[in-house]
Amino acid sequence: MQNSFRIIFLIFLFPVFFTACTDEESELGLNLQDPNSLLYTADTTLRATAYTFLHDSLKTSSVGTHLLGFYKDQTFGQVSASIFSQISLQDSKGFELQGAYTLDSLVLTMVFSGIYPANQNSKSLHIQVYQLSEDMSTDATYYATSTVAYGSTPLFDGNVTFNSTDSVKMGGINYPPQIRMRLSNDFMNKIGTRKFDSNEDFIKFVKGLYIKVVPDGSAGTVGYFNLASTYSGMSLYYKASGGEATVYNFIFDSKSAHFEHIEHNYAGTALSTFNSNRKDSIDGSSKLYLEALGGTYFKFYLPDLAALKNQRYSINHATLVIPVSSETPDSDPPQTIVCLMNTSTGGTSSILDMTSDGSVVSISYDASRKQYRIPLARYVQNILNGHNNDFGVNVYVTAATTTANRVVLNGTNVSDPVRLEIIFTK
Repeated sequence: MQNSFRIIFLIFLFPVFFTACTDEESELGLNLQDPNSLLYTADTTLRATAYTFLHDSLKTSSVGTHLLGFYKDQTFGQVSASIFSQISLQDSKGFELQGAYTLDSLVLTMVFSGIYPANQNSKSLHIQVYQLSEDMSTDATYYATSTVAYGSTPLFDGNVTFNSTDSVKMGGINYPPQIRMRLSNDFMNKIGTRKFDSNEDFIKFVKGLYIKVVPDGSAGTVGYFNLASTYSGMSLYYKASGGEATVYNFIFDSKSAHFEHIEHNYAGTALSTFNSNRKDSIDGSSKLYLEALGGTYFKFYLPDLAALKNQRYSINHATLVIPVSSETPDSDPPQTIVCLMNTSTGGTSSILDMTSDGSVVSISYDASRKQYRIPLARYVQNILNGHNNDFGVNVYVTAATTTANRVVLNGTNVSDPVRLEIIFTK
């Protein structure tokens, strides 16, 4: 009779543990295990190994938010972000100014969607704008390292104040925060006095714009811009024969190819090896580095799992704890990170603990603990059961093309290391 009771007890108990595996952060029921039962529940911490790499193939074409600016610090060196973009007519009817007119000015406008760091508002940056001399294509894929040829004479060369919070007042009307750059009269005359039969004709003639920052000796700032805004574009101001002021707006739209160009210079930092060898890696025993804008990511392994394989462990909870280093230069670490496991074919795949349909789910920063906490119960269970091998997991900044945040993390061999915390049943 006693044996029958134990068999029934196990049948009902096992589903409880397997159900708990689907809720990675809940601790409900973890302290209710009877120590005299046939099942043994325990917790332990396993070591991780990790390495920092350079993100070498970040796609930046057709991004929603465009970044312009630079930052510089002793940890990540200097990074600058510039914009290559075509610009289009406002409709498909072509362009030709009618009758007698007088051209006044041609102004390039870009509307803010944010700024980084947030405390760097009202900073003046040196901006240059050039006309492209090479065609761009909406069918092409552009990366952070891509470039397009451009002319030698700037259409604009001057200082611009980056202020993402104050509206701009013109003609008694308040407009969203923006930067405005008056382009050269030569360029204005070149397009303002010409007839374009179609948008294709206009793009073929103008080709596009290269908008870049010239870094100075300061820490810098990076503006986030919404080129899809109806207030972003290139405005041609002119007066008709009757003296009435008129404006024609050229626009950034879906018919315009565009991408971010990112340059990193790690000279004088712990990441300097990436200046000469983009395929190198940096041991993560002391520190790990996460950087957006085609910067750095890290890869971790869980070598202690090899000794636990095929020993009938049931993983109730498994969390990779990633503490933020006190030496991080950014008081506002990336709000989310994303993790992809490496596969036997050399590619990457989503992790079951962070998706249910193949999509990738981001992990939020825990500001109270100053940690990122990655749920890995099913990932660990599949390794222990022999279904997967530990080819490593890559960790990136989420939305790496549209944010400039970065963070330094504790390594794997320090007092508060990157580690795997697990609760298991045997």
